[in-house]
Amino acid sequence: MRCKWCNLKNDLYIDYHDKEWGILTNDEHTLYEMFILETFQAGLSWECILNKRESFRKAYDNFDIDKVIKYDSKKVEDLLNNKDIIRNKLKINASIKNSIIYKEIVNEYGSFYKYLTSYIKEIIYENNKTTNIVSDNISKDLIKRGMSFVGSTTIYSYLQAIGLINSHDKDCFKYPNIKVIAFDFVGVLSYENDNLNEEESKLERLFGPNLSDKDYLEKASSLTNKDALNLTKEIINKVYTIKDKDIFTKIKKKYKDIKIIIASNHVSYIKDYIKSNMDTSYLDDIIISADISKVKPNSDFFKYILDKYDLKPNNLLFLDDNDKNIIGASKEGIITIKVNKNTNIIKEIEKVLDLQK
Repeated sequence: MRCKWCNLKNDLYIDYHDKEWGILTNDEHTLYEMFILETFQAGLSWECILNKRESFRKAYDNFDIDKVIKYDSKKVEDLLNNKDIIRNKLKINASIKNSIIYKEIVNEYGSFYKYLTSYIKEIIYENNKTTNIVSDNISKDLIKRGMSFVGSTTIYSYLQAIGLINSHDKDCFKYPNIKVIAFDFVGVLSYENDNLNEEESKLERLFGPNLSDKDYLEKASSLTNKDALNLTKEIINKVYTIKDKDIFTKIKKKYKDIKIIIASNHVSYIKDYIKSNMDTSYLDDIIISADISKVKPNSDFFKYILDKYDLKPNNLLFLDDNDKNIIGASKEGIITIKVNKNTNIIKEIEKVLDLQK
């Protein structure tokens, strides 16, 4: 089953629903293209716009913003005469002016993604809405800056399209149906302290890459005259502080049928630290990249988890503090929560799991 808005007679629409809509992206070109297309949708169906997307790409120089902001009256006339796109003079003129302002926002924030995430810190999971407080606020700001065709409904639709709002229908195969929660360790379950000396920092930088414990110790030994294994254990104890040692117990008490695992890029020695510093009574597994020779956000890492627990992507809830890993998981269809230093992790998990009631 797919979302009810998806026309099953239109292969383009099916492909868009399955592979693009609601999948988080921070790709600046994609964000810009989708923004312009959404402003053309106002008063029309998205299917109409989608059917013309390739024509829009050709007409708008493949959405090269540096070219679009320089469009003159002759180019506007060419666009108005192009029968393969939406020939609305107000929207065409707005697309150019909006692009100029869009570029100003990118210059101000560093990227449009950073601008958007200054309003929306975590992915919002909700459906049957056309606006919310976030789309209201972004719309107000864009209009204040001088944009047009950027009402709250248009912005809400845009946020859905780029994955900052996940609005799949309950009957859809992409709707959250969580059976396993997977936590990253660093930044999610622990704080990382900035208290290492130069030698320790060199070893700590080897924790994340795809190294077996053997390969790690060989490299680590070349960087220190001390016993590399003992020094590694000292670094782990020194650099990490657990946020909430009872978090697994708290989750399990409310959601008894959910499996809880840790899935992290790290050397396997971290497992002893976790078991010594957290209540792991309700922790079902610790999956470490050093043990399985796979790293996030590579699809093989997520496939390993899905295969091990016989899951479909929408059965897995994945928490990480890294945009690259979150976006990588989202591309696989996995339900995600981006964690930052102010995230109430249990509250965010409850928001997702309570959708299943």
